[in-house]
Amino acid sequence: MCTDLFKYLIETGGPEQKTIIFCARDRHADDVAVCLNNLYAQWCETEGRERLDTYAFKCTAASSGNDQLPDLRASSRSHFIATTVDLLTTGVDVPCVKNIVFFKYLQSPISFHQMVGRGTRIDEVTGKLMFRVYDDTDATRLFGEEFITKPSSGGGGGPGPEPPVPPEPTISVAGFDVHVTPAGSFIITEVDGKAMPVPIAEYKAQLTARLVEEAHTLDAFRKLWVDPPPRQELVDALVTSGYSPAVVRMVDEKQDYDLYDVLAELGWGMNPRSRHDRTLAFSYKHEDWLNGLPQPACQTIRAIAGQFERGGTDELENPQIFQIAEVKQAGGLAALQAAGTPADRYPTGNPIRPVPSVQTQCGGVMIIGAYPSARFESRRSPVSGRRRLIPIADNLQPFGPEVYFDGTQVRRLESAHGLSAFLLSPLGLTAEDCWITDLVKVFPYKPAHRDSCADVVPGFQAPVLRGCFMELARASLPWIEDECALCEPRLIITLGEEVARAISGSSASANKLLAPEPCYPACLGGRPTYFCPHPDGCRRSDKWRERMEMIVGRIQGEWMEKT
Repeated sequence: MCTDLFKYLIETGGPEQKTIIFCARDRHADDVAVCLNNLYAQWCETEGRERLDTYAFKCTAASSGNDQLPDLRASSRSHFIATTVDLLTTGVDVPCVKNIVFFKYLQSPISFHQMVGRGTRIDEVTGKLMFRVYDDTDATRLFGEEFITKPSSGGGGGPGPEPPVPPEPTISVAGFDVHVTPAGSFIITEVDGKAMPVPIAEYKAQLTARLVEEAHTLDAFRKLWVDPPPRQELVDALVTSGYSPAVVRMVDEKQDYDLYDVLAELGWGMNPRSRHDRTLAFSYKHEDWLNGLPQPACQTIRAIAGQFERGGTDELENPQIFQIAEVKQAGGLAALQAAGTPADRYPTGNPIRPVPSVQTQCGGVMIIGAYPSARFESRRSPVSGRRRLIPIADNLQPFGPEVYFDGTQVRRLESAHGLSAFLLSPLGLTAEDCWITDLVKVFPYKPAHRDSCADVVPGFQAPVLRGCFMELARASLPWIEDECALCEPRLIITLGEEVARAISGSSASANKLLAPEPCYPACLGGRPTYFCPHPDGCRRSDKWRERMEMIVGRIQGEWMEKT
C-alpha cells in the first residue's frame, strides 16, 4: 500500500505534499510512517535531492499527536505526512492538506465524511483549490449513504456481511471526486440531493447537454467565452448544476488545454488545441504585425502570450500580469505605451471606419469583394525627401466609381471599372441592380503602407492588417450572414481567391477553387454561389480573364433569367 501511495504522490506533484493517512490502529500508523520515511529516503538518494525531516510522522492520541499539528499546518519544509487513527477526524483545521488517504476500513458514513472533510479547506497561502482522496479500502462506497445509526443486534441468524469489493482509487478536482475502477471511471456528484457515483461517459454527456442548453452554437459559445462576465456565468451555471469542466479536463488528461478547447470539443466536436499550440499559432499569424512593432513592445506582447501558454485564459486576464517577471523584463506596460496608440486612424487623423454597402438591391445578385481600398495622397517625406503615397481616408462605398486628385495626379478606383468591365456589363447588369459589399469592412494596411506612413509621418504606428486577412475574414463571416438575410439574393458572386477560401473553408488551389461550377456554402444560407476571379486579376492576367469569361457564360446560361 505504501509503495503504491508513494508512487502516486510522485505522479501527482511530488512526495512533499501535505497528506493525512487514516490507519487501522496505533501500531499500523507507526508502520506506515516508517515505511514512507524509508521510501522517501531512497527517493531523495536516487534523485539527488535534499532530504527534509521530519517527513512522515505518527499523529495519534498515544503519541501526543496534537503537539505536531502546528508543524503539519504551517511548516513548508517538514511534517508532510501525518499517519493517524482517529485524532484528525474532527475539530482539526489544516487547510494545506492536499491528500486524504484511507488505509483503514470504515462502516460509518458519518466518520467517513468527517475524515474527507479534512481536505475540503481552501488554502490561499499555497494556492490549494482542490484535494485528492486515495482510497485503498473502498471507503468511498459510503458516499450517498444515509447518516443513520444502526440498531443494536438482537441476535438471530441470517447471512453475515458481504466481503468488501476491491478498493477504488479516488481523486478530487474542484470539489468533485473521481473514482477509477477496473469496471470504469466514476465522478461523485449530487443526484437527488445525495452524493452518488456517475459514470464518466454519462457525466460528460450531461455536461454537454447543459453546455449546449446555455450556448446553442459554437459561435454563440465563442461570444460568451471572450467576455469575462458571461464566461464566468456559464462556468458557474455548469458547476452549480453538478457538472464541472475542470473535472472533465482532468479525467481526459487535458491539463495542457484551456477550458475553452475542452468545452468546444465536448459541445461541438471542435478539434482541441493545446495552449502551447495556440501560443505558437498566435505568433505565426501575427508575425508581420509583431515585427512591425518596436522591439520592446513586440517582446512584451510575446511574453504576455506566454502567460496564456502557462495558465490559459485566467492567466492572460490576471490583473497583475504586468508585474510578472517575464513581462516586466521584456519591457512591460511602458514598452506598450511607448509604441503608441494602435492606429484606428489614417496619418492625416481621419478615422478608419467600416465601409458599408451603398448599392443594396434585394432579391437579385449579391457581389462580395475582399476588402475596401482607401483614398491615397502623394506626400513628401521630411526624412527621406521622397514623395510617398499614403492612405488618407476611407472610400465612400465598395467598388465605388470614385475619381479624385492625389496631390500630383487624378486617380480613379480601378476595381470599380474592372467590376463593370469584366462582370456586370457582360451580365447585362449595373451596380444599382446588385447588392455590393466586402467581406472585411475596413481598409487593411500592407507592409508597404506601413513603411510609407512611417517615412512621411515619423512615429505613426500603422497596423499591418493585410497579413491577417484570413483571420479577419473568418471573424467577419457573421456580418456577411446578416447581409445575406437582409438581401435574400437568388445568386451570390464572390471576387478573388481569398474570399472563396474564407467562405468555403477549402484548401484547394486557386485554379480548382475559382471554377465555373456553383457551390452552396452553409455560411451563405446554402444559396447558389460562384467563386470568380477578382477584376484586378482579370486586368493583369489572361488566364483569369478567360476564367471569368467562362464563369460569366455559365451564369448567363443558367441563372440570369431566374434572377
